[in-house]
Amino acid sequence: MSEAYPLSELFKNAPTATSLSDLSMLFANISGELLSWEASKLLPVLGPMDNLDDITDTSLRRLTVGAANCPVQSNGSFCLTLHHSKSYAFQVVMSILEAKIVFRTKAQGTWYGWYQITASAK
Repeated sequence: MSEAYPLSELFKNAPTATSLSDLSMLFANISGELLSWEASKLLPVLGPMDNLDDITDTSLRRLTVGAANCPVQSNGSFCLTLHHSKSYAFQVVMSILEAKIVFRTKAQGTWYGWYQITASAK
């Protein structure tokens, strides 16, 4: 698995999300940044030989079709992993093509199921 692109630039000016609509707006803004990074191929790629369960660092990675334990199966997706320790972590997968945001947690070494964030269009 390749080294991940640093997250500090992506989140340095990010507002605090206090509601679902704030969170949705935050991810929409981040998606624009992700597209420019993806276009320049700065992000490491996870594909058919990779498993989201195996990410052991805080990182942002680009996803392609076939990554194991990935809730979306389309190119144009990204996985943000926030790792607290070997036993605790949080993952968010954002699919630009599927307009989908899903997340899951790891506690006491066990990854739990994926949950989808939904919001109505304004």
